[in-house]
Amino acid sequence: MIVKGTYKGKPIRALLLPDTKTVQLFEYVHEPGNLYFPLIVDGENVEKDKFVLEDPIE
Repeated sequence: MIVKGTYKGKPIRALLLPDTKTVQLFEYVHEPGNLYFPLIVDGENVEKDKFVLEDPIE
């Protein structure tokens, strides 16, 4: 599922792992095409407190 949100206060679009709130990859809204892959440990993002996720994008 793709959702809008912010990472460290900057707007992003994020792809979540299926049936979780874990961010698999994201891109900054103002830098489309540059993909970032956050570190995942034990099925959760290491910096999960820095992600603020909103509604899914249809």
